[in-house]
Amino acid sequence: VIPTAIFGYIRFYIEQRDLMIVIVFIFMIISHMLLKSTEYINKKIAFTAIIIILAVSSYSQLTFADSLIKEKKDSYIQVRQAAEWLKENSNPNDKIITYSTVQTTYYTDRYTTSVSSEDEILLQKARYFVISLYEQHRDWYIEFPEKHQNLLKPVRIYAVNDQQSLIIFEFNKDVQNN
Repeated sequence: VIPTAIFGYIRFYIEQRDLMIVIVFIFMIISHMLLKSTEYINKKIAFTAIIIILAVSSYSQLTFADSLIKEKKDSYIQVRQAAEWLKENSNPNDKIITYSTVQTTYYTDRYTTSVSSEDEILLQKARYFVISLYEQHRDWYIEFPEKHQNLLKPVRIYAVNDQQSLIIFEFNKDVQNN
């Protein structure tokens, strides 16, 4: 209870992953209660009850996991499509600035990085700059292309339901070479 309360106090909400710390102790308590209950109940009945409980809970978890996987399988499809486009339209030594670094690196096999300041963007000498709705961006990151229209031009836009979800910008050759 204490770790769960601490995480709830720090973030004002509790996530399922916070319970992983506590789950070992919950299993210990449940197993102790089950072992004690076998002293009062026939062992065959207790074993059958445990198997039934495990089967029912396993089935519900598997159906929930299956529906969740099917629902989420295309959630980052624009990031994948953009990364595949970047791979086709870039050289192996080109750099890409994006906050979807893991996905973009996987699909492009290119040097992919994120940045922590506006000054760092120019220091990277990247070829592409990506903004997407799938990652949380700082305000300065989103405003960078608008502020520096002379440095960047949009080359590819992906949309979901007529709303822009991902934009790929290309730096001018001068920025890449300097």
